[in-house]
Amino acid sequence: MVMVAEAAGVGVASVYRYYETKFDLALATALWVWETRIHSRLPQTFSHDQNGFDRIRALLSVILTLMEKDADVLRFLEYFDNLVVSQHISSDKLGDYTLSLEKAKPLVIEAFMKGQQDGSIRQDRDGVEFYYVTARTLMSLAQKLILRGHVVATDDMIGAQTQVEFVIDMAMHYLKP
Repeated sequence: MVMVAEAAGVGVASVYRYYETKFDLALATALWVWETRIHSRLPQTFSHDQNGFDRIRALLSVILTLMEKDADVLRFLEYFDNLVVSQHISSDKLGDYTLSLEKAKPLVIEAFMKGQQDGSIRQDRDGVEFYYVTARTLMSLAQKLILRGHVVATDDMIGAQTQVEFVIDMAMHYLKP
């Protein structure tokens, strides 16, 4: 808290006035990160003629953009998750954070349903399941590659961007009718 106060040019008491604990400060930062650094990158509108399949690809590609241009975001979110686990933070303290994580879901579900209607996405799958499995897979892979990508010599065989593109391609292939 002292370091935060110094960086902000205020006294420690001022920081504690707004954030009672270090976790409260970390949570506020995590919410800010989701709103300003991730949600702002999500395509909010699509061209009228863009099918559901292409909309899904555009949404999933946000992970690539984060890796290329804002890797610190993915690093911070991994550290935040580790803080939540190590401090045994209860889910009731994470309500706003959970809502923030869920903000992309309606965009993906809408694109998924559009794809099923326009025939670009198979009919026998559920958009909610696709969203959770794919989003978690891509986030986890991107975070692993950024934080622990060079553990053994074979980790360098395939570039990080190529690996994430590969998983996006697999997910998109899975959606084809």
